[in-house]
Amino acid sequence: MTGMDSLMIEGEIQHNPEKNNNIIMGWGIADQLSLFISQDIYQVGVIVPKRGTKKGLTPGSEFNRKTAIATGVFSVNPDFDTKYVIGSLEFVQKLLKHKGKISSVELGLKKGNDWNEVKEKVQQIVGDKYRVQTRYEMNELIFKTNKTEKWITFLILSFILVIASFNIIGSLTMLIIDKQKDVWILKTMGANNSVIRKIFFAEGMLINLLGAFSGMTLGAFICWTQIQFGWLELNGGVVDAYPVELNIMDFINVSIIVIIIGLIASWYPVRILTKKYL
Repeated sequence: MTGMDSLMIEGEIQHNPEKNNNIIMGWGIADQLSLFISQDIYQVGVIVPKRGTKKGLTPGSEFNRKTAIATGVFSVNPDFDTKYVIGSLEFVQKLLKHKGKISSVELGLKKGNDWNEVKEKVQQIVGDKYRVQTRYEMNELIFKTNKTEKWITFLILSFILVIASFNIIGSLTMLIIDKQKDVWILKTMGANNSVIRKIFFAEGMLINLLGAFSGMTLGAFICWTQIQFGWLELNGGVVDAYPVELNIMDFINVSIIVIIIGLIASWYPVRILTKKYL
């Protein structure tokens, strides 16, 4: 079974192995090897190609092999579960013939710390011989893809708002036609066309803003309940529930789009319809 391109694992049940070199296997690898951790102790052989070794006459001379004890199984998602095996640093160094060496170190930051600022300080400490990367730089494609998907979704929802704005135009049209008699009363009381347009314009903006406020309040409440209770679950994912974050900039962007669409949807029909019907 290949856990990675350069890693092979084979397993069998052993009852008296040495208590060294423990490893934890992904669920997919354990399933294909039929290694289900319970009362039994499993000793597995881990094989990796030797670095810089060309194909030789003896098959075994091309590989390093160590035995290890399978002490657990982890499950993250199908992609990770069928590729990765976790072992102790000492065991991996012996297996790869890199005693006292490591390929990378991962640092976890406390909440509120700036990634870029910490990166600059660490780079100054280790020097130019080492490469320091943030999580964004290591997974740049994933972050850019998620950001692009977010903006595409925002544009699609904005287009839906444009379609929904025709409801405002229809409501204002019916309102202006229905209130013609009331408008003439206002005119006899001294109101000019500008005042009447402002009244209908304010009515359109009121409909628009009340709808936006109600929608964002309901959306924020649904997101809050998801954060608190995790109603929408993810089976076999890194997290148990679908991750949601309330970002103030998202509310600001939505408010700006709603106001712009509302201004156009209220101003244009009011100006045209008041000339036609009043």
